[in-house]
Amino acid sequence: MPEKEVRTSVYAVPVSYSGPVSGDECRLDVGIYLVTVGLPGRGKTFVANKICRYLSWIGVKAKCFLVSDYLRMRFGDSAVGEKKFLHDYYKISNEEARKERKAALGMALEDAETFLSTGTGVAIIDGQAAEKPTREQIEEHAKRTNCKTIFIELMETNETVEQIFNLKYDLMDDRDTEYSHLNRQQAFTDFKQRIAHLEATYTHVDPIMTDAYITISADKRTSFKGIHGYVGCKMLSWLPNLSALNRFKHPIYFVRHGESEYNLQRRIGGDPVLSSKGAEDGVLICEYIKGLRLEGQLEVWTSTLKRTIQTVSGLLESGKYKHRMYHCLNEINAGVCENLTYDELEASHPEISKWRNSNKFAYRYPNGESYQDLVLRIEPIIMDIEASTSPVLVVSHQAVLRTLFAYFNDKSVEVTSDMSIPQATVWCYTPSATGMGKLMEQHLR
Repeated sequence: MPEKEVRTSVYAVPVSYSGPVSGDECRLDVGIYLVTVGLPGRGKTFVANKICRYLSWIGVKAKCFLVSDYLRMRFGDSAVGEKKFLHDYYKISNEEARKERKAALGMALEDAETFLSTGTGVAIIDGQAAEKPTREQIEEHAKRTNCKTIFIELMETNETVEQIFNLKYDLMDDRDTEYSHLNRQQAFTDFKQRIAHLEATYTHVDPIMTDAYITISADKRTSFKGIHGYVGCKMLSWLPNLSALNRFKHPIYFVRHGESEYNLQRRIGGDPVLSSKGAEDGVLICEYIKGLRLEGQLEVWTSTLKRTIQTVSGLLESGKYKHRMYHCLNEINAGVCENLTYDELEASHPEISKWRNSNKFAYRYPNGESYQDLVLRIEPIIMDIEASTSPVLVVSHQAVLRTLFAYFNDKSVEVTSDMSIPQATVWCYTPSATGMGKLMEQHLR
């Protein structure tokens, strides 16, 4: 009887061994204002927060300035409560509200200027840039401070806007004060009215008069102008992968491989098989994942090393989960230290532990990698995860997961390089309505 075919693809993402050699932030020639443009419901705040998180993760000094936060903090009226920022607030005839929104933008720009004055970086301005005069105000402000402006315009179909709204409503938190007291239908009715008010004065980014912009159309076509340099080119490759709809709909799960024979021997790297306890870890993980009832939907992404594949063999052998193997999910390359025990490492290379302990993020194993190299190597996986149109289970290794978790938990890799990554544990990335989200941890033992 022929064996059941297991659907597997190998994705060969090249590994970089020429990454930065220190943990310093990436230095830019000039400060940059990235400004989101679009009507409500287009995922602007989601994209703004994702851009900020991504740039910080790859070593670029970045900060997000949400104009809506300034509006609520400065002009929110406790006596009026949540009702102040309902659709009436956005009527063209509401001159007082227009002045308040302009003032809130001004406060955000002042704080962004202060942020950029301490050194070059990227200030992401989200909100209140739907009209041409407002965008001209931002450009003039940037030029006065010798900074560059890049506008990012986002468009969506009405159907997608409604889907995003419903998913965000389910994820509503204290930040969404204007709708916290309304039921779903009431909230969506008000939301559509707000869009109608703002649509009356909305102007698309002018491709002739605008110096630098990136536009993502409703059918996901990307157009751009004046985009060059490190940050601009990173945005061109990053933005098309972002989808508020996909992230709100599809969870992302992470697990570390089960205990390996090398774990028992306190040996570094290599390609060992699972120990008997590691096989039990795999059974626990597979039972947990099967309990999610995502057969035919969930994709299982592993490294190419035996221990990750064996950990989820119970899923792969069922033939109900698509399997992808990524070389870039392999454990950090320990170079000359591969396959050594920690005692052997101390005896043969005592200087390595000393140097690595002094700067674990930047130290590169001889003929191997550093955590900073991992950021470069893993970047394609981050893009694939953000672009995924189905739930994903990532099965990888301690150093790789530490680097991934820095992105998903909005922390620096310097901090997470010492993070505990226990086996027999499942992490689930839970998005928030603003695109930030957090990792939820479930121990299976």
